[in-house]
Amino acid sequence: MTDEALDLLASADTLIVPLFSPRTATLFRQALPQTFGARLQLVVMSAAVAEAVDGLAHYCLEVARRPDADAMLEAVARLADLQPLP
Repeated sequence: MTDEALDLLASADTLIVPLFSPRTATLFRQALPQTFGARLQLVVMSAAVAEAVDGLAHYCLEVARRPDADAMLEAVARLADLQPLP
């Protein structure tokens, strides 16, 4: 992960993270630092992607209504609307 991504993960912020496939979910999980302060809002494309992140700490999960990019964008937008402004 980039230094910027690691800084965001170390913060106490809420981060929305879209994950499109079980492979990218697994790679994301493997790249996470051992400890991080951010609360993760994971948006996943399917139940298979959700399974790949099962057991992570500090996260909420949103599964897209359909397994396509438009549904992923809708889910991210829904979560972004729920986030308080800085």
